[in-house]
Amino acid sequence: DPSRNDVNYTRLRASLDTPWFNNQWWTSFEPNLFIDWNQQGKTAMNLEFEVGKRLGEHFRAWVRPAVGLWGTGVPGAYDWYTQAGIRYIF
Repeated sequence: DPSRNDVNYTRLRASLDTPWFNNQWWTSFEPNLFIDWNQQGKTAMNLEFEVGKRLGEHFRAWVRPAVGLWGTGVPGAYDWYTQAGIRYIF
């Protein structure tokens, strides 16, 4: 659609995952850097943390709080958020 702006950004993500107590619990730390090339290389940075618990052979419960360090107006950036859920692992 020629009336819409192009989306042109880079996302760099690293993750440090740590199992605890015989793999019954885990933590994850994940910094995300965004570069918006449509805004002359404007940057943003989010930090995400996850803690989870194994609930049997296939189910996992987790909570994931996150905070934006800088960069309002960059695609993918935010001030803060929290997610929680249950995963099924095949």
